[in-house]
Amino acid sequence: MTASTTQISRARAEQVNRVNGAAYKLEEEIADLRQRLETVKAMYRAEQSRADALSLELDALRASPPPYALGRGSGGGVGGVSYNARPTITPAVAARRTGISRATISRYLTEGWWQGVQFQNGEWLIFSDQTLARKRK
Repeated sequence: MTASTTQISRARAEQVNRVNGAAYKLEEEIADLRQRLETVKAMYRAEQSRADALSLELDALRASPPPYALGRGSGGGVGGVSYNARPTITPAVAARRTGISRATISRYLTEGWWQGVQFQNGEWLIFSDQTLARKRK
């Protein structure tokens, strides 16, 4: 039994239509996926901008003492500055009061011989309610 030329042509036409229909559906799906990808990219950029802003805000907060910890008027240090309710002085004031160089004072602070707080910007506040004496060998 042989198929006629018309039947073969019709079968090929149906096959071509099926392939073309599938290709059209794939093109629609690709277009939809590209649109969704652009939406996700826009959301990512917005979240990245928000994260960058929060990171800058966090860096600014880390660079200075927290507002609840640094008060005025309650401490016995220079200008009445206190940190966590402890009176503080700066390394320069400690150097004048004790006659110890600022380099030695920095070493005392980093070694833990004197108590103080160092902020992210590198500045120190020294607790003045402790004995600020030379380290004995």
